[in-house]
Amino acid sequence: MRKYSEVSAIVLTMIVLLVMAPVCYMQSGVLDPGFGAGGVALPGLYAFEYSGVAVTLQTDGNILLGCHDAANTNHYIVRFNSDGTLDTGFGTGGFAFAGVYGHAQADVDVAVQADGKILLASQNRTINNHYIARFNTDGTLDTGFGVSGFAYTGIYGPVPSNVCVAVLTDGKILLSSYYNNASPPSGFYVARFNSDGTLDTGFGTAGYAYTGLPSDIDANVCVTL
Repeated sequence: MRKYSEVSAIVLTMIVLLVMAPVCYMQSGVLDPGFGAGGVALPGLYAFEYSGVAVTLQTDGNILLGCHDAANTNHYIVRFNSDGTLDTGFGTGGFAFAGVYGHAQADVDVAVQADGKILLASQNRTINNHYIARFNTDGTLDTGFGVSGFAYTGIYGPVPSNVCVAVLTDGKILLSSYYNNASPPSGFYVARFNSDGTLDTGFGTAGYAYTGLPSDIDANVCVTL
């Protein structure tokens, strides 16, 4: 199988007939006919038309796509081989499901740790709380992370919320999103977790850094190192 890098090819995601799909272009801007089916890889799950989506590459060239399964209101990661075929050895038939009731329009973000474990961040609609789920390299939930595989910020976020996750060089994890509390006033925040999914209370104020700036809940949020 061919391996793609961010230099040799461009991989983006779009909704194709209400199915979230990675699309691969060659450097010339032409669809890569050797990727998936004519340049498009279809996971085969129904996606809400406003669903948030994230895509990232693993070091071996495999492609991870995070999205929302509209049929089951569930967040998931699907893995494709570097040639755009579904990696059926990952999770269940190529899919790893968080098993969390999620808002169809809430953002989803995906990051890969140095050890290959995979982070999926989004929002739990039942409690309107932002979370990170961690999966092992084979797509099974890493139950040793946080509480049974999940780390929650404990901060109320309006539905839907944008979310972003990043891994620090020391293994700690950053999650940023929008909060809607009386004190401090509503705005954006960053939470930092230890590598085991516990909140790093030595960061900011008891684990949180707040902007304190008035913001629109529909605004995008991103965190980088």
